[in-house]
Amino acid sequence: MRDASTAPTPPGTEPATPDTTRPAVTTPRPAEATRARTAVPAQPPGPQADLRAGPHPGAERPGPPPTPRTPSSAPPPGEPAGEPATATERRFWALQHTAGHPAAALTFGRFRLTGPVDLPALVVALRAVRERHEGLRTAYTVRGGTLLAQVVDRPVEHEPLVLPSGTAPGDALRLLRAGPAPDATRADLLRWALVPLPDGADLYLAVHHIAFDGASGEVLAADLAHAYAHALAGERPRPAPAPRHRAQPLAPARRTEHEAYWQHALAGLADLPDGGRGLTRRELLRDTLVERSVRLGAAEAATLRERARSVAATPFAVLLAAYARALSALAGVRDFAVGTAVADRRAGTEQEVGCLFTMVPVPVRDPLAPDCVPRLWQAVVDCVLHAGLPLENIVRAAGAGRGRRMPLYQATFLLQNWPRHAHHAGPVTVRTIPVPPSAPQAEVLLELYDDGHGPVHGVLQAPSRSLWADRLTSLADRWHQEALLTTAGSGTGAPRPGP
Repeated sequence: MRDASTAPTPPGTEPATPDTTRPAVTTPRPAEATRARTAVPAQPPGPQADLRAGPHPGAERPGPPPTPRTPSSAPPPGEPAGEPATATERRFWALQHTAGHPAAALTFGRFRLTGPVDLPALVVALRAVRERHEGLRTAYTVRGGTLLAQVVDRPVEHEPLVLPSGTAPGDALRLLRAGPAPDATRADLLRWALVPLPDGADLYLAVHHIAFDGASGEVLAADLAHAYAHALAGERPRPAPAPRHRAQPLAPARRTEHEAYWQHALAGLADLPDGGRGLTRRELLRDTLVERSVRLGAAEAATLRERARSVAATPFAVLLAAYARALSALAGVRDFAVGTAVADRRAGTEQEVGCLFTMVPVPVRDPLAPDCVPRLWQAVVDCVLHAGLPLENIVRAAGAGRGRRMPLYQATFLLQNWPRHAHHAGPVTVRTIPVPPSAPQAEVLLELYDDGHGPVHGVLQAPSRSLWADRLTSLADRWHQEALLTTAGSGTGAPRPGP
């Protein structure tokens, strides 16, 4: 899942695409993928990349991993019992078990390193970053029916996977996904691979979503650059600890008010049609993805941002309105909900790596009406103000009950619009590159990336057996049309142009 981007606390998430069109790829043979310290890349890096595998200050191997425990086992004598997991952590724990395979809960990060890459120094830096962030070394166990989180001092470590120069992004992600499954019960949450480039390297992280979201990538990039600079200088990085996000339940009065809001806000909404496919949540999570690239050019995106400002909304609201209009037109449904992510980064957690967002169902009512954007923006604001109630409790408050399909919403909209800075580590710069979801998140999903200046681009995704897999091209075309109509004034209070 993906993870979180607008006001007051930005909705949208993560977890992001290196390319707007998927290239044809050939998966490297297993023998071509090598472990650091044991072999060199099958294809040598370019002249500026330095993937030395010799000793480096501070590059000693970690100590033994923590003793494995099953999720329901009791802690060893004297060990703290842990603390209750957050609602989002519970959600991704449940997702992994609903899907039936741990890889379903993986999310990915991609980092472009430009300049000479020293592999042992990079290993030292990555381990220092993991040591800094408690969220990357937390073990999860179930005791007495409660999911508990316990920070460990020496989590399970894995050697980096060094792939051949020129390995396509899709291949790198597939190889990481096909590797050893993460084990949240042992704080075994992170894998990583390196692809040499002529002028540096691409670093890929596969992280259990319980410990990582899209915004965490920018935090990690800054910390990695800082630690890498020290490692290149022969110094052992010693970053200050970053405690993990703790669960903060709502006060009883606030909880009651939130429940009443969601019960009223979601009343009378319909599910999107599934064409009789009857795809269950488990089948959805186990399915393969079909996707289609979408894009607004730089001039179109600039007009959209200006239109949003003119109606006191944000680009998030205009882009969501275009998606809602396209869904409504193709599905023939007037009132429904679209799921989106709301950042849960309270004061003191801005520089924390973790899964700090929550999903909310945004009520969409008559999106083809002329005043769609201001009404939808107000609905988003209201949802953000009531996002303190976990999704599982929203489902209960709305009386959705248990069913085979996703409750409350079947379509998801995610926007990543935070700045992606160049972080300097001596002669090397580190930048994040967005990576789209690698497994189904909903019956249909639109994820967009907006740097605030250039084009808006992203992907539409659907499980291969869903109704929307057959309609992605039509949905992409309709979304683009609706986005252009919205920038021309339709949906923002002005009369809508005729067909």
